Amino acid sequence: MQITIVGGGFGGIRAALKLARDKSNEVTLISDRPEFQYYPALYSSATGHSHLESWVPLGEIFAEHQNVKVHIDTIETLQVSDKTLRGKSGATYKYDTLVLAMGVVTTYFGIPGLETYAYGIKSEAEIKRLKQRLYTDIAEHHELDRNYVVIGAGPTGAMIAVTGGGGVPSVGRSAASGVIAIAVCRSGSTAVDNNGPDHPGRYFNE
Repeated sequence: MQITIVGGGFGGIRAALKLARDKSNEVTLISDRPEFQYYPALYSSATGHSHLESWVPLGEIFAEHQNVKVHIDTIETLQVSDKTLRGKSGATYKYDTLVLAMGVVTTYFGIPGLETYAYGIKSEAEIKRLKQRLYTDIAEHHELDRNYVVIGAGPTGAMIAVTGGGGVPSVGRSAASGVIAIAVCRSGSTAVDNNGPDHPGRYFNE
């Protein structure tokens, strides 16, 4: 069976790995980027650590699966009648079964100016933009005394707040000194579920 999966995130990769166990399946994974981005670790890259902690090449993930083919492409059209997909590259992909696992994007809820002036960490481009801003503030302008607001207190928001105090100054520790204040905003009354001693939520409870 020819199974085509669109999306190289958690859902797409998990589906491909499971389906590849059946050697009668020919799995095609189509992603718009050559690497898997491990979102729970993106806070580490955003606060000064190596991007290698949160980026894994798709080729490495499927290196031992001969019945999985990875294509870097962006799907533009879907023809249900003849079960084909056409990519931006011009390539055509056939399928018997199609899995759409394209993930989610950051929403700004229609709030004017939020997308322009806020900083996301869901992509390499967003992380680079944030780190450049921090570098400009700290290393070039020598301004370490800043108030930062993190919207969202799930695992990513919690960890970037917890590590931000140590990670943000590391961008330009030798160039400035001072105090960083980090405020965390979320709709619920608690920050993430406290499911264990190593869970980020415990830092807020303490």
